[in-house]
Amino acid sequence: MWASACEGVRRACANAMHPSLESITRSDPNKRLLRVRDVVVRFGGIVAFAQMSFDVPKQKIVGPIGPNGAGKTTLFNSLSRLYGITSGGIEVDGLSILKRAMA
Repeated sequence: MWASACEGVRRACANAMHPSLESITRSDPNKRLLRVRDVVVRFGGIVAFAQMSFDVPKQKIVGPIGPNGAGKTTLFNSLSRLYGITSGGIEVDGLSILKRAMA
């Protein structure tokens, strides 16, 4: 159940990227505000995310959708660094947030 719900959020994030937004971020990295690549989050033996990847262009508002327990809150907690990620990368405006000290 948990794995299928997480897979649903991963798929929703990947499918939610409108083709025009994807072409913007792919063609010009300077237009990309947020980049999440192959992020894995584990809580002990439970895998919350398995290779979550998506881009958010500058000056666009996007948000995850999915059923309860799908990992939306875990996504935001990982982006804010409240939760550590097991592997992968998160960049904001081209800079890795994982290499910076917590403020």
